[in-house]
Amino acid sequence: MMMLGLGWCLIALTLEAALVAKFAGTQNQAALRAAVAVMFLYVGGFQGCLNGTQWAFLSEIWPSHMRPKGLAMGLVAIMLTNICFVQAAPTAFE
Repeated sequence: MMMLGLGWCLIALTLEAALVAKFAGTQNQAALRAAVAVMFLYVGGFQGCLNGTQWAFLSEIWPSHMRPKGLAMGLVAIMLTNICFVQAAPTAFE
C-alpha cells in the first residue's frame, strides 16, 4: 500500500509541477482547474495510502520486545522530517 501511495504521489506531483510550470500566471482556466484537481488527487493518495499506513507499518515491523523503542525512533524520524518541511516551506514559496 505504501508503494502504491508513493507511486501515486510521484505521478500527481509530476503532473502538478508540469501544469504549474506551463500555465501559472495565464488565463487558461482548464489547465488551472486541472492543477487544482491534481492537487486534490495527490492529497487523496497521500492520505489514503501513506498517512495512516506509515503508523501501522512502524508499529508492526518490530518484534514485541523492541516495539516501543522502534516505534519511538520511527516517530522521531517522521517528526524531524515534518520540522524540516515546515522550516523550508516559507523559503520555497517565495
